[in-house]
Amino acid sequence: MTAVSSTVARVANRGQKTIEGRGWVLAPPHASGAARATATVGAVRRALALIVAIGMVVGAVFVRRAIDDDPNPSASSSQDPSSQATGKVLCASDLGDVCTALRDATIEEPSLTVERLAKGEPLGADAWVVAGPWPQIASERAARQGRSTGLTVAKSPIARTPLAFFLRTAAADAVRGQCGAAIDWKCLLKSAASVRVDFEDPSTSTAGLLAVIQQAASFYGSFDFGSNDFRLFDRELAQLKSGRAPAPSGATVFERFALFSHADVLSGLTAVGNQQLQRAQFKDKLVPATAGPTVVADAVIALTVNTSPVKNDDVRTAFAKAGWTTTGLDSPADVPTADVVIALQDLWKGLR
Repeated sequence: MTAVSSTVARVANRGQKTIEGRGWVLAPPHASGAARATATVGAVRRALALIVAIGMVVGAVFVRRAIDDDPNPSASSSQDPSSQATGKVLCASDLGDVCTALRDATIEEPSLTVERLAKGEPLGADAWVVAGPWPQIASERAARQGRSTGLTVAKSPIARTPLAFFLRTAAADAVRGQCGAAIDWKCLLKSAASVRVDFEDPSTSTAGLLAVIQQAASFYGSFDFGSNDFRLFDRELAQLKSGRAPAPSGATVFERFALFSHADVLSGLTAVGNQQLQRAQFKDKLVPATAGPTVVADAVIALTVNTSPVKNDDVRTAFAKAGWTTTGLDSPADVPTADVVIALQDLWKGLR
């Protein structure tokens, strides 16, 4: 400090003036050209340094504010967490042994998945292996609430199996005697007094949903029907619902039959039913029969990301081993639109 004070004193003694508080030295009018140039350059350098310092402080303030305002500072604002790959697979519980064949797949009832998606919740997986028309139902229900499921479904299914009847062996001849070789719901309804029929809940099960679609197609003579036509069909559906063979417990028709042998006719997916027939508790107790009109379950892979965590060939192999058809499936099956299917489910729920 002493050396600096001495230097300042010497500068002052030479006739130069110091601007108080700034540290700038101005050369007097009579100073030489070199001295005046040196003083001016020093002043400019100090002014630029001050401007740079102020700019750095202001920039730091803006950066700090931007960080504080970002709810997720570790991710870009353009990223959507729900669209990020998880590496997980979700599989519909009513696909039988297919889900157990898919490595590390989480199993969930398809109606529960639809409920979550309709509420705006994420799928929680990159891929959903499920039978149609559940993805379409989810998209329709979400759209009614101004939401999107974000699901992408290929036009061509990956596997297919038809709906079938499974007859109690002891009653098979009697059922065929009343209905013939081609058993349909019209005949079963007429035979309700002597033939006990069971099918699953269409609001929660693929087999149950297809059974009600099949019942409506049998009633109208085609799949070309709409919810405005239900004024006539609701009476028939009410009879079928009230006439279902009761059982104290069991989530599926096959579980109920294994426990109680409670029905003469079961409605179920062909591939799933045939797998059940291979189990010891069903040996010689049930026989399959064609159900008319033909209704099929199309299995699809619904994606939430661009790349699936499972290979199509692996999923196709799992379905093939479970007895599903996996070749020659260029177009989806002929089923009512999602809004009509939802109307059928709502009709079912409203019946006692």
